[in-house]
Amino acid sequence: MTIDDIKILITPGESRTLELKKTTGELKDGMHSACAFLNTEGGWLIFGISPVSLKIVGQKVSDNTQQEIAQALAGLEPAVDVHVEYVDVPILPAIKS
Repeated sequence: MTIDDIKILITPGESRTLELKKTTGELKDGMHSACAFLNTEGGWLIFGISPVSLKIVGQKVSDNTQQEIAQALAGLEPAVDVHVEYVDVPILPAIKS
């Protein structure tokens, strides 16, 4: 998946198959959505996007962040096989005012 794929995916906003979270600080709520997706037709859970403005804000992802995500997914029962992907967000040049 590329940043352009994400832009296309989020264009219509959140839906029954798309949940957006600004940061992994909302990981617990995100896992509730992941469970709902797993119990229905599936869906996308994307961190680093403001759900209201649909602005791609990104997030610095450390090893600790990746471990927290892995632990949260490992806590789902029954065990699930999901695809986690990290996409680089290009740094936009600052706009001079």
